[in-house]
Amino acid sequence: MKKISQRRSGLALDGDGHEIGEHQRAGEELQARYQELETLQGISQIILISPDLKTTLAKILEKTLAVVSLDLGMIRLLDVSMETLEPAASRGYRDPSNIESHRKDTRAFTLGAYFHREISLKTAQVEEHVQECGGLRTLKREGIHAVITIPVRTDTEILGVLHVGSRVPKKFQPAEIHLLEIIGSQIGIAVQKARFSEATRRHLEQMRALYEIGVAVGSTLDLPAVLNLLMEKINIFLSYPSVMIWLRDENSGLLERAACWNLDEREWKGRKLTGIPSLVKAAIEGKAPVVVRDVQNDPRTLDSDFYRRHGLVSYLGIPLIVKDEVLGVLVFLTREEHLFAAEEVEFLSTLAGQAAIAIHNSQLHEQSKRQATELMQANEVKNEFLGFVSHELRTPVNVIMGYGAILQSKMLGEINAEQDNALEKMSANSKELLNMIEQLLEATKIEAGAVKLEMHEIQLSPFLDELRSNYSVPLNKEIRLDWNYPADLPAIKTDGEKLRHILLNVVGNAIKYTKKGSTVMSARHLFKAGQVEFEVADTGIGIPQEELPHIFEMFSQVKGGRTRSSGGVGLGLHIVKKFTEVLGGEIRVTSEVGKGSTFTIAIPTGSNGEAARDNKILRADEPSDGRENERPGLERPLPPADS
Repeated sequence: MKKISQRRSGLALDGDGHEIGEHQRAGEELQARYQELETLQGISQIILISPDLKTTLAKILEKTLAVVSLDLGMIRLLDVSMETLEPAASRGYRDPSNIESHRKDTRAFTLGAYFHREISLKTAQVEEHVQECGGLRTLKREGIHAVITIPVRTDTEILGVLHVGSRVPKKFQPAEIHLLEIIGSQIGIAVQKARFSEATRRHLEQMRALYEIGVAVGSTLDLPAVLNLLMEKINIFLSYPSVMIWLRDENSGLLERAACWNLDEREWKGRKLTGIPSLVKAAIEGKAPVVVRDVQNDPRTLDSDFYRRHGLVSYLGIPLIVKDEVLGVLVFLTREEHLFAAEEVEFLSTLAGQAAIAIHNSQLHEQSKRQATELMQANEVKNEFLGFVSHELRTPVNVIMGYGAILQSKMLGEINAEQDNALEKMSANSKELLNMIEQLLEATKIEAGAVKLEMHEIQLSPFLDELRSNYSVPLNKEIRLDWNYPADLPAIKTDGEKLRHILLNVVGNAIKYTKKGSTVMSARHLFKAGQVEFEVADTGIGIPQEELPHIFEMFSQVKGGRTRSSGGVGLGLHIVKKFTEVLGGEIRVTSEVGKGSTFTIAIPTGSNGEAARDNKILRADEPSDGRENERPGLERPLPPADS
């Protein structure tokens, strides 16, 4: 400003005492206004095109000093803790150490009145006699005579301050102060823009980190692998110097040191602690993060020497929570004093939640593996027991049947009608018991995967003729047993004994659960499919629809009409299904209560069946493919009377 308005004898005079005309004064004000707008436009352009905040502030400060013809300037911004003003840009300092002195002085003012005066500025503060006032030592060393402090602010908050000064005596004019205040607001916009951009960038990085960490720890169910991957990804994306994980032992319920990063794991785990660290316990009991700025000197720290030896200063412990249950604590440590801001704690809590889910899934997997092993061992014991008992029971039952037959043949003397009737019942029940024992033995072999195939070529029509001739309806049944199959059925390559077992069981069940009416056994050759289809249809009591999915399960018994009064242990159809599958075939059933059931068994005729059989695993716990409707655990029938 070359012209300074003065009032003398009521007239406006210039610096030489000449009167200033109204037009000249208006022109100067217009020029000042134009200069102000030009300056603000230039600053706005700097804010738009500068690549980062540091460059932006440096250019704004440079332009500001040029516009108001000042010698020295500095922009200082509040840090995230709102406790210190940090130099962000400076111009005109002759001694660079004075810039650092500003930094030191700032921290010294943290609790002082000057600092609070600075960060609570609402308007400009002018000091035109720096060399004569108390304090401001750094500015005095730089030879500053006049300084003005401008708040860097938004509409709602102070972000920092702008200092500009002159090495020659100077009186700041209202127009200059006004312009500097506007520049202070522009700097506030630049800082806000940069912080918003930084927050957006940081948020995107955090989302990427969460995604990458989630993918990594979710890629395996092995707990040690999950913990190692978690540590590695935290180190890559977050770069905290050290990380620890405490986990609760599933069996004992005690907290244990599970894993650490960038620490001597042997030393960390080998420390002799008198109990659970108080900071860890606080995170667990409060189910909330625990932040400690100086863990070395915090009274709650259990082993301060450990943190001093490793140079660990600030501490953040976040509980690992799944379904409101605390699994452990994830601890982040820094080697410099660090304020964990609310946003940072919130992000790390989200990360801890993700890690907790992965750890929980790993623990469930480990538990499932242990249970599976225990079940397998129990199953093996059960199979051994069933095999042993069944084998040992078969001998005395055969002896009973043998002596019964001797008595019935009257080799040991005459018997009366009542005795003969009792022996007949004993013989029938012994046969039923022997049948159950045989089924238990067969089921035990299936469970153990010990069933072997003996493949031979079988002429089907003679095979069915033999079954038909050896099968008869019990005398107490009012039903008709029909066999319906052509004489030119093809020869097939299969295990004849297992096919015989399948058909005898299905026909026997049809007769058992049909009080009157008919049971029809039919067969046909499906040439295109390469199969022979056997169908057994009855007019019996039928099977409820809700029971169909379970009828081929081991020890299955249908509720309602089909009860244990019919005899058996629920293994007959289970064995039928397994034998059908091992022969490469499939079994289906349709049924309606009160109207009867129809079982359909499809067996391959040749090489297709062998390929299918090669892909089958004959195990009792093999899951169903869901294609067939199923029938209750009906039993293998008693052998025909004339067999």
